[in-house]
Amino acid sequence: MHFGWRTVSKTPFTLRLLTRLFANPRYQLRSCTGKSQAENLEDFEIDGSTANLQLEPPGYSNTLFAMNFLQSKIQERRPKENEEWDEILEKTLELPNYSSNINKVSINGVVMTLCLQEKNFDLALQFLKYLEDKGEEINHGTLSVFMKLCYSCWPDSSEEIILKYYDILRKRLTIIDTFTAENCILAISLTSRWKEYKELLEHVKFSGSIGRNLYTVLVSTAFRNKQPNLGWSLLHQAATEGKTVTSAAYSAWFEYCAENNPTVQGAETLLKFSHEWNIGLDDVTADDIQQYFEQIVKPAWKVEHTSINLSGTCMACRRKLPTIFITKEEFKKLSESFLENVVIGKDVFTKSTPEEVDRFSQFLDRSLPYDVVIDGLNVALALGSRSSVAPIDFLIDVVNYFLDRDMKIMIIGRLHMLKWPKQKFDYIKKNCKVFLAQNISQDDPLLLYAAMRGGLSTYFVSRDFMRGHKHRLQDFEMQQLFRRWQLARQYSAFASAAKRKSLVFVS
Repeated sequence: MHFGWRTVSKTPFTLRLLTRLFANPRYQLRSCTGKSQAENLEDFEIDGSTANLQLEPPGYSNTLFAMNFLQSKIQERRPKENEEWDEILEKTLELPNYSSNINKVSINGVVMTLCLQEKNFDLALQFLKYLEDKGEEINHGTLSVFMKLCYSCWPDSSEEIILKYYDILRKRLTIIDTFTAENCILAISLTSRWKEYKELLEHVKFSGSIGRNLYTVLVSTAFRNKQPNLGWSLLHQAATEGKTVTSAAYSAWFEYCAENNPTVQGAETLLKFSHEWNIGLDDVTADDIQQYFEQIVKPAWKVEHTSINLSGTCMACRRKLPTIFITKEEFKKLSESFLENVVIGKDVFTKSTPEEVDRFSQFLDRSLPYDVVIDGLNVALALGSRSSVAPIDFLIDVVNYFLDRDMKIMIIGRLHMLKWPKQKFDYIKKNCKVFLAQNISQDDPLLLYAAMRGGLSTYFVSRDFMRGHKHRLQDFEMQQLFRRWQLARQYSAFASAAKRKSLVFVS
């Protein structure tokens, strides 16, 4: 067993703890610098600020565990002869192996994984050549990690090296696991054979799904190889699946435009895509847009950062954003789709019962009309566990916010909220319609269903972004409609620095 302290204050508690540990014959106290074993606590520097100590089972030092020893050799970052690799592997297999699962079969993969962790491409390549010199077949797990390392360490790696080991790997495998397929896509994206990603992508989709980072690499590779139509096709495919790429993909688009078509249309294409799919752009992409207009587009534009206030007004040009509008027909379609796919579907019944949903529906019929639906528990816990303000007090603040505006309020909570202070909870029941679900029930679908049953003008309050429920609508048109409705009707309650309520529209 190994313990390490890296900031030990000189306090009575600390000294008592160290004294008890030192008195235990099962352990030895040793200095982190590898000095000789101390005879007593005075041998350690406890200067009022910190002390560096290690606690180990007798007979072992930090380098006498297999993983620690192997990692220390990789971190040396110096070339190693074949004889030294023999010694390293042999000693690693001899050392105690606590939970590392290092054995003769896995050790090569562990070496490669440590090289990846340290981004040590030269040593990883040298290790592969060492295995080849021994006439040892390199297992596909080791080669898979090497593919990822080639991508991470580009341009230290090269197309020649990538394709050499990629071809070895492909010849060896007829069925490729998702992990290996993804790593191969990363590596060959840097080569002239990048289009072979298509076949590999089928292996990824067979046992999983295309992740955000992989989409980013694919889109960036298409733009870098002057295939804009493919790049945008992949972007739309990712958006359809609810995936958003990182800013690197958008940076690749601007690099393509700068080299091939430095016009305003390049930025407009990205902004239209962002608007169509309701995808927010981060600060990196905003800076890319600014640089593109100021340095690439001719004549140069004047660009400045701005903000939008809660009324939708731009602080730079003072123009107001158009109001989000949903027709009665659109709202009816959304309500029916939500009821069918989320409330009556598996999502509620897996943690609730049809009887509870029926009881909730009858409650809504009795409670109409109402203007706002509040997720009571979500709002009450907005302050966090460290706040000195009780959860119910913050909930009352939010309730009073809407009472001051003569709005009729419904609160959805859970049965354990009945344990809150009776006088305060009675105040909530007096001023709101309250429905308490079972403690194991999901209250988000009930909240959203109540807001829709209340009509197009009803608001709802929750800090949850509801991405999962939007995704379960399945139909893309309904997902986009849900997002528009959410932007128009959702409040999020957050605590201000003064620990009072602060209500803002979700963004």
